[in-house]
Amino acid sequence: MKKILFASIIATSLMTTSAFAATDAKPVSQWTCEDFLAIDDAFYPTAIGAAEIITQKGKVEDPTLDISGIETSTPLIVEACEKAPKESFIQKVEAHLKKM
Repeated sequence: MKKILFASIIATSLMTTSAFAATDAKPVSQWTCEDFLAIDDAFYPTAIGAAEIITQKGKVEDPTLDISGIETSTPLIVEACEKAPKESFIQKVEAHLKKM
């Protein structure tokens, strides 16, 4: 009985490890809208905030955030990304900021 329990624990840990190894983590500066839409909805404002301070070259442009602006921008950026999921997430955020 102990051998079965031990074997199942090892098998479970190996499956968990391989699931994490398969994750392709990219910096926000390289995200497509598809990558953005794949995260949990609760993290949309955080991702948009990170994208607002990053230029296309991946460098910090302005380290200040307009938190109230993020709240109003989030649904608009989500909508824009849903229309064009293969396009750059950073470019969508930058385009929205230019409109403001």
